[in-house]
Amino acid sequence: MDALTDAFGKAPLRKRDIPYLLIQGGPHIGGLLKGRRLPGLQEIGEAVVVRKMFNARARLISEAAKAQARSVLGMEKVVAADTLSNIFKGFYSSSREEAKRLGSKEGAEVLKELATVRKHVSTEMFKALGENPKFIKILENEGVNIFVDNKVNKKLLNELLFNPKTIKEETLSDMMWGIVDVEKVFAKEEFQFLAYKVMKIRLKTHQLLECKDI
Repeated sequence: MDALTDAFGKAPLRKRDIPYLLIQGGPHIGGLLKGRRLPGLQEIGEAVVVRKMFNARARLISEAAKAQARSVLGMEKVVAADTLSNIFKGFYSSSREEAKRLGSKEGAEVLKELATVRKHVSTEMFKALGENPKFIKILENEGVNIFVDNKVNKKLLNELLFNPKTIKEETLSDMMWGIVDVEKVFAKEEFQFLAYKVMKIRLKTHQLLECKDI
C-alpha cells in the first residue's frame, strides 16, 4: 500500500484528467457538479479518484512521521524544520534551474558551487545525527536505510537528504532540519556566495526582460 502511495504521490497529472477534475471536482476545489457523479466521467477521470485516495494516505504517512519527530524534537522545532527544509529546497531547486538555463561555463560553475553546498549540508547533518541518538532511533524504527554496520553512512545519508525514495523518507529528511545547527549551515561562505550569485543572475535576467518590454 505504501509503495503505491509513493508512486501515485509523485505521478504527474495526466492531461486527460484535467477536464474531469474541473467538472467533477478535485481535492478542495469543488467543481461544476460539486462532487456529483455523471455516467461516463468516472472512466475518463479514474486516475483523479485514485489520486485522491493515495493523497490522503500520503498525508497520513507524513503526519505519522512528523509525530515521531515531535516526540523527540517538540512542536516548535518540527515547525521550524518544516520551514527551513522548504527554504532550502526552494534555494536548491532555483539554483539548479538557473544552472540549466545558463548552460556551458556559467552553469557548470553554479553546479560546482551547489555541489559544495550540498556536501556542507550533508556534513552538518551527519554531525547533528551523531549528537542526537534519539533521532537516529526514530530512523532505525521507521526502517530508513542510512546505516552500514549499525552506523550512519555518509553516502546513504546524502541520498536520503537529496533523493528520498518514499514519502516517509522525505518527511524524516525534512525533520532533520530540526536537529542541525542552522547558523553553521547558512553562515557558510559558499552558501552565502551561491545565494548571492543566483539572486544577482535573476535580477540581471529580470532587468534584461524589462528592457526588452520597453
